[in-house]
Amino acid sequence: MNQHFVFVHGWGYSPSFWKPLKSRMLDCYITTVDLGFFTHDPLKTTIPSLKLQKNVDTSDYVAVGHSLGLFYLLEYFPNSFRRYVAINSFACFTQQTDFSNGVADRVLEQMQKRLANKPKKVLSDFYQQCGEENPVIPDDWNLERLQQGLEWLKTSNFLDKIQAMKSKLTVIASNNDPIVNIEMTKDSFKNIDIHWFNDLTHLLPHTQINNCVSILKLLK
Repeated sequence: MNQHFVFVHGWGYSPSFWKPLKSRMLDCYITTVDLGFFTHDPLKTTIPSLKLQKNVDTSDYVAVGHSLGLFYLLEYFPNSFRRYVAINSFACFTQQTDFSNGVADRVLEQMQKRLANKPKKVLSDFYQQCGEENPVIPDDWNLERLQQGLEWLKTSNFLDKIQAMKSKLTVIASNNDPIVNIEMTKDSFKNIDIHWFNDLTHLLPHTQINNCVSILKLLK
């Protein structure tokens, strides 16, 4: 029986982010969610119609979130799927009372200010920080949605929700992630086994393709 997956990309990316993984998972049913960073249509997702499209219960699906993509799944579909996979992700991003190893608010605030004036530069810098050597910047972007994404990163805290669903969660992380440090990962996913990879990027679905696919396909 073919497995069913829902993929949600992170901040500054689009569904095309998942092409490397999808090319190795042709025997699986895959639906990608577009968070709208490079479109000007209201946020649309095919998740509510998955049951009709595939004629199966969505509770048998595996939901995969990269970075901010996990926030989307936790916010809108915390109990909809059989399993959840967090890749290069976190339960909280900024420093908060119960999350001291997060990123300082000022980092995102500065990014928001720069984004308003030089969005292409901000995106280019971000892609390079993630680990892309020669990033290609889309010609069109939804500035409002990008700003909303940064605000979401700045204010959200899903630590309690993560613990409530830890039995359904698989975590894949880099031990040298330039965006999410090791302590952020450990603090986000306490008492949860983590698949660590020796990797210098925030892009495990691109740099550890075979390993990611192997983990996904072995999920029970």
